[in-house]
Amino acid sequence: MTTLNPFDAAIRDDVVVPFLLQGLGVRGRLVRLVKTSTTVLGYHAYPEPVAELLGETLALTAGLAHFLDFDGKFIVQTSGDGAVKMLVADITPDGGMRGYAQCVAPVPVAPAVLQSLTGKGYLAFTADALGETRERYQGIVALEGNNLAEAIQHYFNQSEQLPTRVILAAKHEAANAWRSAALILQKLPSGDNQADDAQAAWEEAQVFLDTLSSAELLDSGIAAERLLYRLFAGNDVRVFEAAPLHATCRCTNERLQGILMNLGSEDREGLFDEAQNIVMNCEFCNKNFSFGRDVF
Repeated sequence: MTTLNPFDAAIRDDVVVPFLLQGLGVRGRLVRLVKTSTTVLGYHAYPEPVAELLGETLALTAGLAHFLDFDGKFIVQTSGDGAVKMLVADITPDGGMRGYAQCVAPVPVAPAVLQSLTGKGYLAFTADALGETRERYQGIVALEGNNLAEAIQHYFNQSEQLPTRVILAAKHEAANAWRSAALILQKLPSGDNQADDAQAAWEEAQVFLDTLSSAELLDSGIAAERLLYRLFAGNDVRVFEAAPLHATCRCTNERLQGILMNLGSEDREGLFDEAQNIVMNCEFCNKNFSFGRDVF
């Protein structure tokens, strides 16, 4: 990876920026989304608290996926018995992102904690590898904590993963624009950790992280590289080349028609409407696809 000069770097959005705090034995990812979050959240008229939660989930998904060394799709999903029954975001190796939230009840105007939206349920992380093996790895933990960042940290505390800290933020701006961001720190494995006192160094990194406000994290007027150098000043910050992110959806006529073709004729018959069409809706991008009898 190419080390960047933080003072020459342009202001950029819709990226995930990897960095290393070499003296503290900590690695991290900074994610900033504007076009991506605005596009994904704009597909549905979500209540603001739901859109904010989905925006945070998009940023979280991009950051966590970039820690993984695998070629495949990474998915973050919640499932619960509250107003937001299900929430999902995923990312592909080329940085393509999509997300969706399913609301089944009135949403609190000012939810006090995460469970005010999701109710009781679970948080799942899934890595779907590509290639011949098509292997799938999944981790599941109960939805606990006051917010999504705390729920994520609960997952890492419960699993045998490396100590991890997360800050998430999302903000609704003018003209239906949304900004969302994540900053994730992870303690390096013991074999790669050069800190003299790894635990003390990890605690020091968290002290620096706790000084970061949501406004600073979301402020695109501060280049990502400059923010990291300022936040962790004096700690041998190495910032690497950013990876671009973008909104996408994988629904196509061919894919949905293939799903219908795989149904039995009797099952398919029950899906035709009065106009003799089968109309399918993509939950992610909210686009409708219509198939007449002549297709089958």
